[in-house]
Amino acid sequence: MEIDGRSVENVNCNICDSNNLDLLWTKDGFNYCSCKKCNLKFISPRLTQNEITKIYQISFQSKNTHKSPPLDYSSYSLFFNTAEKYRLHNRLLDVGCFRGDLLFGAKLKNWNVTGIEISE
Repeated sequence: MEIDGRSVENVNCNICDSNNLDLLWTKDGFNYCSCKKCNLKFISPRLTQNEITKIYQISFQSKNTHKSPPLDYSSYSLFFNTAEKYRLHNRLLDVGCFRGDLLFGAKLKNWNVTGIEISE
């Protein structure tokens, strides 16, 4: 299966391995899901490990690398408005957080945030 020419795979919940999911919303062909068993929110389908490796092997450079961080985080308002209704435990994990702009905006909204980025 492909989205925009990149291989993707459907995945079960990363915590409990359930495939009993609720679709929350879809963006750019990727489904944002909620596990009915443990309530984890995640994306499925997602890029395969091979696709992720290809991206980082070519020294991936974001078009936003030299862009200044946002001043008011209003560009994330759609995300925050959508995610707010799923905010049960006040925690946000951003996998692939780049330099953490989304996390900083969420922290300003009193979320407990954690992020991880494999790119230098």
